[in-house]
Amino acid sequence: MTITVTGSYASSDQIKMVFDDLIAKGIPREQVFIDTYENAVKVMTADNMEWDIERILRTHGVRRYKIRRKSIYTLLG
Repeated sequence: MTITVTGSYASSDQIKMVFDDLIAKGIPREQVFIDTYENAVKVMTADNMEWDIERILRTHGVRRYKIRRKSIYTLLG
């Protein structure tokens, strides 16, 4: 299953630190998106990375986050 995790932050400095930590964790850059309008970081990855991503988001003071799940069948259909 594929998930999209979105975390909102108060500052762009927090977003930069989150981005750096996600890349250091081994998540490919093409799966991490920065939304400067919403002050958010979005990560699209396999669901087995959910807890690692959540831990990184919380470490940097995420204001709120949400997880959206999609099965492979939804993606193919």
